[in-house]
Amino acid sequence: MNIVPLLLVGVVQKILQSIAQGLWDGLWATIFQAVAYAEQKWAGSGHGAEKKQWAKEQIMAFVNEKAQLSWIQRMLLNMFLDNVIDALVKEINDALGHDWTEAVKGVEKYLNEKIPFIK
Repeated sequence: MNIVPLLLVGVVQKILQSIAQGLWDGLWATIFQAVAYAEQKWAGSGHGAEKKQWAKEQIMAFVNEKAQLSWIQRMLLNMFLDNVIDALVKEINDALGHDWTEAVKGVEKYLNEKIPFIK
C-alpha cells in the first residue's frame, strides 16, 4: 500500500475544509456587516426593502468574488439571505429597539469608558 496518496488526500481534504470554512465564516461576517451598514445608510424607518436589497447585493458581491454559482445556487442563496436578514433584523429590533444603531453607539461609548485602550 502506498502511503503517499493517502497523505495527499488528507492534506487536500484539510485545504478544502479550510477554504469552505473560510467562505462560510466570511459569508456570516459579510451578512452582519452589510446589515449594519444598510441600517446606517438609511436612517429612519420605511426603508426596509431598500436596506435588505442593498445588503443582499453586498453579500452576493462577496460570494461572487469567491465562487461561481449556478442559477439554482444563486436562487437558493437568495432565499437563504432573505430569511437570515429578516431574522437578524428582527432579533436586533427585539433586543435593541428599532433605532439600534443608536443603541450600538451607546454600547460602544460605554466600552470605550470601561476599556481605555479601545478607541
